[in-house]
Amino acid sequence: MSSRSRPAKLLSERHKIKALLTLSYITLCYAYHINDQLFLGTAGLPHRPTVESDSDSVEIYIPKDEVSYDYLTYQTQSTSKGKGLALATPLDKIALLMRDSHVFPQRDILNRSSKSMQFDNYTLIVAVKKTATAQGDLYVKDGNWFYY
Repeated sequence: MSSRSRPAKLLSERHKIKALLTLSYITLCYAYHINDQLFLGTAGLPHRPTVESDSDSVEIYIPKDEVSYDYLTYQTQSTSKGKGLALATPLDKIALLMRDSHVFPQRDILNRSSKSMQFDNYTLIVAVKKTATAQGDLYVKDGNWFYY
């Protein structure tokens, strides 16, 4: 295997872009009927799109007993294992949560080239769980090398 193809293979194995709820939790048979809820990324951002035309809320199914945070407002959402969480979704909001025990890196300065973003700061959003711990990965591409 060449050194150029190895990092792409590692990235595809470790970093999913999206996965269905039923594929992420195969052992939970009571979640098999949910086919329109996704997890974005490996950190597990539960997302459920609004698909009904007259709907102003959606219900996100929470498979584990964990703390969830609204992605846009950072407000704690009360969740319980195996229950749905109703979220209001007006036209200017999407139903996207952050699961506990994850770190979400993001850049706040947008619309620039990769080369000029090289020295921009990262904002780390830490969604702690009940034991006050969290973990996450940050992949930074320097534009010159293909290594992970």
